[in-house]
Amino acid sequence: MYCVLVLVVIVSSMLLLDFWYSRFLFAMTDNNKSVDKEKNINLISLSNKISKKATCNNSSKILTEQLIEGSLVIDYEAVRNLDISSMEVFFPFTKDVYVKFMKDVAGKEHYRLLHYLTKIYGDCRHVTDIGTCYVSSALALASGRKYLPVYTFDTPTSSERLVAFRGKTEQEYLKGLHDQKANIKFFNLNLLTVSDEEFSKYHNTWLVMLDTLHLPYSDPFEREWFKRLIGMEKPYQGLILLDDLHLNDEMSRWWNELQEMQSKNKYKCYDLTKIGHNTGTGLLDFSGKIKILQDAIE
Repeated sequence: MYCVLVLVVIVSSMLLLDFWYSRFLFAMTDNNKSVDKEKNINLISLSNKISKKATCNNSSKILTEQLIEGSLVIDYEAVRNLDISSMEVFFPFTKDVYVKFMKDVAGKEHYRLLHYLTKIYGDCRHVTDIGTCYVSSALALASGRKYLPVYTFDTPTSSERLVAFRGKTEQEYLKGLHDQKANIKFFNLNLLTVSDEEFSKYHNTWLVMLDTLHLPYSDPFEREWFKRLIGMEKPYQGLILLDDLHLNDEMSRWWNELQEMQSKNKYKCYDLTKIGHNTGTGLLDFSGKIKILQDAIE
């Protein structure tokens, strides 16, 4: 009888230990799942945003509101790791030596950041690219969404973009872009002298990329353009990306000036150089919707 009782106690103890060990393992697994969920939540969010994308075409609803809906997360890790295969088809549409720049990693070049913004957050409104040069920035923006309208501006007499055509006429070049589901429109004009109505029309969007003279004091296009933008009758409420903000003394000085003015003019400055261009990429957020998610590298 005594032996039976001892055996019962031993078995009961083993079952109890097994029960609590199982609970411990379950809790550990559940915690690991929670950690994994937190790690993957941004990638899931990005996938959902991409999967909901539609093609911009004549039947697409063109939004006219300037406000960005919800928050716009700039995730450093996601920018670095985003698939850019839809940008690669446009490599033959820029100057040959610029292809290596478009391929380069975030932090050396800004093209992945441009691609990220229109791929994850773009809609069927146009985006504005000021400083056409060899069309590379406009291509990176256009690659994020099929037939996304990209308005790219250069000075009235500039012919730099002809190099990107690689012997084609402009008509042939634009047809080739259209065949690749891109919608880029070229403008040669002075944005400082167009009418207020025309200026507002070009900038009535959520994203503007500015990459021009880089002499904001001695040849002050950037500063005069910015003064006109913040003076529009309907306040600008989108995002402005600035390239080469650490390129020279004038750009560094202007960036400092912009930071000093941010409270007065109701925007916030972010230095995105580590996922932009190594000569400096800045962001002015007039929307109040930007959230920056940095990773361990930072």
